[in-house]
Amino acid sequence: TINSILAQVTPIRTDLIEALNDFFLILSYLSAVKTRAQLLHCSSYVDETKGNVILCGSKNAGKSTYVFTKAADAGAEILADDLLLWLPKIGRFICLGFPLRMRRPVYGLHARDSLRDAFVAGQKIAYAKRGYFKTAPAGKKFTLDELQCFDAGAVRRVPLFSYPSMIQKHLVSADFLRTK
Repeated sequence: TINSILAQVTPIRTDLIEALNDFFLILSYLSAVKTRAQLLHCSSYVDETKGNVILCGSKNAGKSTYVFTKAADAGAEILADDLLLWLPKIGRFICLGFPLRMRRPVYGLHARDSLRDAFVAGQKIAYAKRGYFKTAPAGKKFTLDELQCFDAGAVRRVPLFSYPSMIQKHLVSADFLRTK
């Protein structure tokens, strides 16, 4: 059984996109248990010059908007938006394969006519439709090439010696999900 905030009494959702978001979160936690991984709260993308980049930051800091810009403007592959699986013993990350998720309104979308229909919008959030962005498939494993931190609207590169503490800081608490 799973004992989680998400597995308690499920709230009634009148918004299908919000219900889909709850479903994706539950799948993320189940995937963590199944793979014996930890969940990392982050966004991630592939940069042509930097390689596999993970972007950490607090909730609502703008990580998704930043990755959206990378995908829309540079065609970057999205490895994660919101959650990644982390296998610390082997130093690898696993993609969950979920589409880009943005809070509404989607900032920067109005200036990109080619992406006007790229999202399915709910009341509070929107998910990218299939085919508009290059998204890594579920199960894709990768190693980290660069860790960045998004803070106060600015991206800064995290020094290599700070990787462990930065990753630890952004792990989803083990208290959030318990299995029996």
